[in-house]
Amino acid sequence: MRLRQRVIIPALAQLEVACALSRRWHSAAKGLSLAHRLHRSKRITPLDLDPLLADALELGTASLLRAADSLYLAAARSTDGLLISWDKELIQRTGAITPEDWLAASR
Repeated sequence: MRLRQRVIIPALAQLEVACALSRRWHSAAKGLSLAHRLHRSKRITPLDLDPLLADALELGTASLLRAADSLYLAAARSTDGLLISWDKELIQRTGAITPEDWLAASR
């Protein structure tokens, strides 16, 4: 089964993907290449950060989140979407669901 869902992310995600993959692979070129490919995808919609910042500030401080995590939560809330994450803090503090749980519920 192939799911065709739109993925909405804060624009910060491109930076996070590029940096995380570059560190893991010890290769700036590989991290940048994959980050650019992901963000050219028609299924991925990056959201501008400025409109999310005020909500991220409120949500992040209320839920005791890291700054970047609060942006993901604000993006999910602003689009009435689900927050899907493997991050235990996001799952426990915000009701995020794991990718596995999301896939199981989507079947």
